[in-house]
This record gives sequence, C-alpha cells and structure tokens, in this order.
Amino acid sequence: MLNDVQCLEQAIAALQAKPADTTTALNSLSNVALTSYGLMLSHSVYLHDLTRRLPGYYRVDWAARAT
Repeated sequence: MLNDVQCLEQAIAALQAKPADTTTALNSLSNVALTSYGLMLSHSVYLHDLTRRLPGYYRVDWAARAT
C-alpha cells in the first residue's frame, strides 16, 4: 500500500512538471495495485480477474477460489 502511494505521488509530480513527463507518470502508474496485471493480460482476462475480486462475487471465499 505504501508503494502504491509513492508511485501515485511520483506520477502526480511527473505530470505537474513543466513540461509534463508523461512517460515517467505512466511508468509510475503501471506499478499501482493491480494495474501491472492489466499490462500483462488481455483486456478480457484482466476484467475477469478484477470481477472475481469484487465483494459480491459468488465465489468470494478463499476455499471456493481454488476450484
């Protein structure tokens, strides 16, 4: 979680620079939470992965995730 905050702060600082450093900002954002998975997976697989992490997902308990 601390790493996420630090990466977000780096991204904001890069975007507030004159001129904005979008490459650094995007690199920093790619390291926040589950975003890095989205860069490695296809769009549909990433959406499925995010969906199964929602509290209302029908197999939200850990034992059911193994099946």
